[in-house]
Amino acid sequence: MRVLLAVFSLLFLVHETATKSIYQAYVINLPKRPERLVSIAGQLDKEGIPYVVQNAISPEDIEAEVLARRNNEPSPGAFVPETKLNFTTGIFPKIRQTELGCFQSHVQALIKISKSKTNDPVLILEDDANLETDFYVRSTKFLSNLPENWDVFQVGYCGTARCSLVRPQKAGLCKIKISMLPCTHGYFVNGSKAAKILLSTLNTPAPAGILDFVLFKTTPNYYASVPKLATQIFEFGSDNGNGKSAWRSK
Repeated sequence: MRVLLAVFSLLFLVHETATKSIYQAYVINLPKRPERLVSIAGQLDKEGIPYVVQNAISPEDIEAEVLARRNNEPSPGAFVPETKLNFTTGIFPKIRQTELGCFQSHVQALIKISKSKTNDPVLILEDDANLETDFYVRSTKFLSNLPENWDVFQVGYCGTARCSLVRPQKAGLCKIKISMLPCTHGYFVNGSKAAKILLSTLNTPAPAGILDFVLFKTTPNYYASVPKLATQIFEFGSDNGNGKSAWRSK
């Protein structure tokens, strides 16, 4: 009996090792949108990918932070201390409140990744992402073909990737050179080191634009998958394009 139990234990350990994910995900989610979290969490559980939830930044969070700092009060807690957004004098005439919130949601995730000191890839997902079939197997295959110095690997984007295929072509691996990829609902960063590189440009007092337009400018080592491995669930509707006027500090 002891021998039999030992065999079962060994088989269980082998299974655990064989199915353990080589990366984890950060899921950006507004607490008021639990249906989105249920959707993406179910997909990640099915793929065997561990994840942590990063609370998204809302216009209300930004306004609360502005008020707290203006009154010299403790932070409400939505932003980590390392955030460099200028809450007192910054004016963003071309960025909607929701776009700035989305931008800062990604920055918050990157700050935490940069502090984690991990050397493993980290997947950042927006909560309306729809993962393609066999996402984990396909994504790890792409990751294994990336050069060692990659920083960003985008697997979820809108439209068609306009970039240069890596030569020799490796399973559709594409290097971004002259054009950004619209939408940021799914991308990998190459551990804490790459997160720090991104933050050197993204975590600034005054963002230069929405994340789509500045992400590709932060590093020359920016790649994408062709085809994309994640789309968006449009039935959820957008939390980013509600037409609110740009947030301005007063």
